[in-house]
Amino acid sequence: MLELAKRGVKAALVDLDIVNPFFRSRDEKCLLESKGVTVISSSILSKGADLPALSPHILGLIQEKNCKVVFDLGGDDIGSKILGRFKNDLEENYELFFVINVFRPFTNNKEGIIQSLYSIEKASGLKITGLVNNSNLGTESDIGHLIKGKELLNQIKEELNIEIKFHCLKEDLLDLVKGYDIKEPIFPLKRYMVPIWEK
Repeated sequence: MLELAKRGVKAALVDLDIVNPFFRSRDEKCLLESKGVTVISSSILSKGADLPALSPHILGLIQEKNCKVVFDLGGDDIGSKILGRFKNDLEENYELFFVINVFRPFTNNKEGIIQSLYSIEKASGLKITGLVNNSNLGTESDIGHLIKGKELLNQIKEELNIEIKFHCLKEDLLDLVKGYDIKEPIFPLKRYMVPIWEK
């Protein structure tokens, strides 16, 4: 989102992640909005509330043709069901990326990833259009984690014919990519949110 805003693109983030209490985009609303990103989450104005109360502003953003709207679904079928509410409004003008960390329990093998992917498609009524490799172990991440994720995502790409859009990597590891045959773009990550156990 910050990269879009930096390029001068009008951008909005709709935070529908009601599952993960540790990394919620809405917790950095002040930072994001100071950089020009509109942040929409629950219409219930309570920072600690994880309630799927949809803001009426979401539909307005979707209908605004010159605005790039990104939905954070939380990576499972709960957020996807909420997105399904806007299926007819999105028409064919959308991209649905499945962001995968192969070091998480339900996406650590091909079968688990495909099952998760299908559950998101079923819940949302939308087809996934791209895969994103975000394989990491937080502060312990190294280039090997990206490579392991890449190898597994290549299997998914071959089986389901879904394109790998890009790989995510901590920005301080970018120089290490040069020694590997990675055809897709690398998106450098900078951490803004730190879980309470690291503070």
